Amino acid sequence: MPNDLASLFGIDTPGLNKDQRQRLRYYIEWLQATNRNWYDPDLDAYRDYLLKTRHLKPSSVAVHIGAVKTAYHTLWINPKTPQLLKQEFLNDDGMEQVDPPWTVSIYTNGWGVWHLPGRVHVDRNIQVRHLTTSQINELFSQIKVDTPIGVRDATAIGLMLCAGISATELCTLTADDLERDEGENLQALHVPKTPGGTARMAPIYDKVIFDAPCLGASVEKLQQLTGPRNGPLIRGFHPRGCVPRETALKPQAIQKMLRGYTVTDEEVGEINITALDLRRTYARWLYRSGVAIATLQANLGHRLLKTSWEYIGLPDPFRINRNDEPADGRKLLERLGIHTLDANDKRKET
Repeated sequence: MPNDLASLFGIDTPGLNKDQRQRLRYYIEWLQATNRNWYDPDLDAYRDYLLKTRHLKPSSVAVHIGAVKTAYHTLWINPKTPQLLKQEFLNDDGMEQVDPPWTVSIYTNGWGVWHLPGRVHVDRNIQVRHLTTSQINELFSQIKVDTPIGVRDATAIGLMLCAGISATELCTLTADDLERDEGENLQALHVPKTPGGTARMAPIYDKVIFDAPCLGASVEKLQQLTGPRNGPLIRGFHPRGCVPRETALKPQAIQKMLRGYTVTDEEVGEINITALDLRRTYARWLYRSGVAIATLQANLGHRLLKTSWEYIGLPDPFRINRNDEPADGRKLLERLGIHTLDANDKRKET
């Protein structure tokens, strides 16, 4: 076995993030703990280890297995690998072994690493949770918008709820991605391409979700707190909570932020919400307001129309029902220090 498995599997390869490196470290630790050879992978056994010993969810296990397969694929196409394998299969007398492991046959025949075992069955979660008017009001009432972190949280939640973007897409937004009209009112987002997502223009529908267009004011307030209009839009703050960081929040931080807020469900009591719940709420509210399903599909960046129907989650997808009363956007504006002057959304700051 090579002395440095970390180097062999490319843990220090530029471009790998810390999560990818950690997944490879897990695999290397497992190889060493079980005295297994790197060139004879048993990804079925590694899958079972992750599921039963580390108690990871199937979706997480699939990601770990995928990272290992990617590392093996890099090894397979490395021109130095044949010589490395040859050295592994020399016996004590320096003679080549007659029957090397089956993975060498895969390499010799050029099948490719994706024929390795280790498949993980992941049950797709199509349970749909949508927020009601009272839950949206309850959610925003908990956010302390008199603090920089509160303004950021209200803006982040509002963008996911009113533009239907994912947590990953939210974290890629910069000030340049904000599309405003001549009156400087926020109209849409230029959503960059992300892994699993599509680049698109996502209109802002805060006038559908709320009784007053409040998202633009929230974004404006956040930009006043974070300084010049450049760099990431949704940032972290230093421990004292007032000085913004230069880097954007990561999707994991968005999910952690959301876990700090709860809404009341009539059946189970207090529940946490996820970024996916906000996207699903966006889909249903807009569909019920009369937005065409094809438009929703484009706004959400879905490749399949079926996925958009799952987000909407209506028993009868061909029946349009009116939404409940819009959420209380005027109260949020007042808490942000913005008072509406008239129905045309002319605002002034107190």
